[in-house]
Amino acid sequence: MSEAVPDYMVPSAIVAIDVLPLTPNGKLDRRALPAPEFTANTEGRAPRTPQEEILCGVFAEVLGIGRVSIDDNFFELGGHSLLAVSLVERLRERGLAVPVRSLFVTPTVAGLASGLETTGKNLLIPPNGIVEGVEVITPEMVPLAGL
Repeated sequence: MSEAVPDYMVPSAIVAIDVLPLTPNGKLDRRALPAPEFTANTEGRAPRTPQEEILCGVFAEVLGIGRVSIDDNFFELGGHSLLAVSLVERLRERGLAVPVRSLFVTPTVAGLASGLETTGKNLLIPPNGIVEGVEVITPEMVPLAGL
């Protein structure tokens, strides 16, 4: 199907059903449709670096699945743009700075981790240098300003 339409139009899951559930008015009963089951590749490669371990753990946590291999695609496992923002925020909380755009370009753990390694841009977020009661903010106090 991906040969005929752009990637963003390809459904992340297809569920076969015998009959469409209908409401008493004859319309599609969306609440009665079965939910797709997103499962990670249980035979995929395990994390090789601390960054990949963090990424795999956060992928699984955000997607609500048990295990994620480094080759699993975030969007094929049921991820979407709102979950992508949540994923990026949780990674930031764990010290990994990953732009949302990077997730859309390389939606696998291996891709994101290799991007972190090749760019060399602050794998860890530096601490905030602004202390309570300061009257003047200097560039040294704002370590992310240079990024």
